[in-house]
Amino acid sequence: MSWWYLLLGALPLIVYALIEWKWGLKAGVLAAIFIGILEFILTYFLLGIFDPTIMFALVLLSLLGSISIVSKKPIFFLLQPAFLGFGFAVILFYFQYWDTPLMIKYLDRMQHVPELADHMKLLATPEMRMVLTKVCNDLIYVCLIHAILMVIVAFKCNRVVWLVARVPGFWFLVIGSMLLRFYVSRDSLAPIQ
Repeated sequence: MSWWYLLLGALPLIVYALIEWKWGLKAGVLAAIFIGILEFILTYFLLGIFDPTIMFALVLLSLLGSISIVSKKPIFFLLQPAFLGFGFAVILFYFQYWDTPLMIKYLDRMQHVPELADHMKLLATPEMRMVLTKVCNDLIYVCLIHAILMVIVAFKCNRVVWLVARVPGFWFLVIGSMLLRFYVSRDSLAPIQ
């Protein structure tokens, strides 16, 4: 189910790139907004999740897409991932330094899900909580780096490069930073293996 969720998140951008290439900016933006709305509905009804992240992305997609259509310049729509990245970095920063880091907050919520109880025991150790707190901090920088990368790509590269930088590029940075954090922290995690 998690791979399906990741695909849903990328689908509006993939649809935009394909439709825009064939039928132009207006058709691409409208198709992406339609797919974004469909994504929001499917996420709510199939997964039972009201995801504010998807709602924020949909509002931003609609706003920047509308500006792109009115101005007849796709750059506003192409900058949507950069705005998302900066927004997520601010949200992560807030929770990291003025509240509970987001991964810890979700970990605490997931401990009460019966199907996940066995897995949560491993993640609930003090050592793992410390590493996950550091991962949250790393994700602030990952979001900022990806946002800056997306600004450069939006202005300098074609749609294929933009799409690759947006979807697999983001996940490459996230997974790479997490693997690096776990590698760096491997000695502190040795007792729980």
